[in-house]
Order: sequence, then structure tokens, then C-alpha cells
Amino acid sequence: MSTTLLKLESVSRLLGDHWRLRDLSLEITTGEVVAVVGANGAGKSTLLRVLSGGLAPTRGRVLLGGVDLYRQRDRVQTRIGIVPEQPALYEDLSVETYLRFMGTLHGLRKDRLAARVAAVARECQLEPVARQVIRTLSLGFRQRVSLAQARLHEPELLLLDEPTNGLDPVEGEEIARLLREVSGRQTVILSSHMLQEVAAWCRRVVFLQAGAIIADEQLDGKKTASDLLSVLQRSVAA
Repeated sequence: MSTTLLKLESVSRLLGDHWRLRDLSLEITTGEVVAVVGANGAGKSTLLRVLSGGLAPTRGRVLLGGVDLYRQRDRVQTRIGIVPEQPALYEDLSVETYLRFMGTLHGLRKDRLAARVAAVARECQLEPVARQVIRTLSLGFRQRVSLAQARLHEPELLLLDEPTNGLDPVEGEEIARLLREVSGRQTVILSSHMLQEVAAWCRRVVFLQAGAIIADEQLDGKKTASDLLSVLQRSVAA
């Protein structure tokens, strides 16, 4: 039986004089792969920043496993992995050195650290470039390194902001493969404006407009990008 991992209670966020998020209430169960979809400025990246612990709500609460993220941030953030839209990496380090360094920051030590670095390198197919300096890698490989570091500490919640932005179709399919592998073992929330990818990868999609949820659809694997576009258009018109 699925249990609720993440719960948003009337979350709003004011930036300057503009409400980037408006009264979002949402529950996501363990093992779901959920897409957050909307036009530029809809609030996708703001929502992921709030869920990561990096941007506190102006109003409302974010609960992970029943614990308030912003009351016990240090405790809860250890349960979250983050892949930003632009990989934020130490580009003068080799892949292996970077992963070992990040694993240490996540609190991994000795045998556990070595085992997890080896595991994520294998999962993300980084073994051929393990000794290569990160700045020499393609964007696709840098995105794989970013995903690998986010999975090092085996977080319960994985957040991905536009994970295939700038990638070619082959690199994008590699990200899709990794998402399929972690599906059911980790809860994944990703932002995207690519409806074709969302239809292929996800089992649920939340549509945002002007910082508010306008639709929340369960996917059965049969809906196409055109079906999702129709849902979005109907929701916008309602």
C-alpha cells in the first residue's frame, strides 16, 4: 500500500511583489514519478526550489515523511537529492574525485562511500569517463554526473529541473532510462515543458499556471503529448 511521502499544505511564495506560487496543496506517494508542467514563468522552478529546502514558503507548509521541511531543514534535506537545470559541478575535478567529495559531504564514509560511488557510476554509465576531468565532458555526461551525485546518499525524494534541457535525443533517452530504473524505488519530481517526454516517462502530471495548480492528471501509459496538450488547453480555458 502506497504511503504519502510529500505533502504541500496551502503553499504560497511571494517574490518581490509577485506571487510565484499560489495556495498549492498536493500529496505525492512513495515511488511516484511526477512531472510539473507549465509555460515559462508558471512557477515550476520556484516550486522545486521550495521542495528542495532552498526557498521557504511565504505561507503554508512542506512536509516530507510527516516532518516540516522548514522547521527541521538540516534533518529533512538529507532525504532529498537535487539535479538543477544547469549542472553545478566542480569542473576541474575528475568524475570519480568529484563523486567521492560529494559523497563525503553527504556523510558517507570508507566502504560505504566507495560502494555508493561505484554504484552510481555504474547506474549512470560513467565508468568509461571516471578519471576524466568534468569540464572536458559533453553536456549529456555532465548531466549524468549531476544525477549521480544526487543519488549518492540514496535520497527518498529526487528533484530534477528540466533534466533534458539542451540534450540531444540519445542523451535524453539515457536520462529516461535512469528514471525508469529508479521508478518505484525513489519518488521523483521533475519539471518539464516537453509533453512528449512527460507522457513517456511519468505516471502523473501536475499542470501549473501563474503559480497555481490548474490540473492534476494520472497517466496510464497510453496518453500522448496531444492528449496532455488537450488537458492543458481545457484547464486554461476553464
